[in-house]
Amino acid sequence: MEETNIDGYVRLVRAVLIGATKDMVKYTRILKENPAMITAELRINYEAAKEWIESHEPDKYPLPFEFVCEVLGYDPEHARIKLFRHLDDIIAE
Repeated sequence: MEETNIDGYVRLVRAVLIGATKDMVKYTRILKENPAMITAELRINYEAAKEWIESHEPDKYPLPFEFVCEVLGYDPEHARIKLFRHLDDIIAE
């Protein structure tokens, strides 16, 4: 694969991870501050992101969480723990 293709692929998997993380953080903040503002779409996005992050099934998604982490140089278990701790911190604020 050419260098530019690799860079594009890394940007793609980074965007997938950032999108899932943002959905989870947004949902958690709204849940804490004003649960009545949670839309069905936001709840669905949160649940899908949470399921993706918690999944250990490599064939369940086109870009499994563990694969995305590996491409970006992250340890999947450490990334899971860090994300869920961050969500707990939001709730505790």
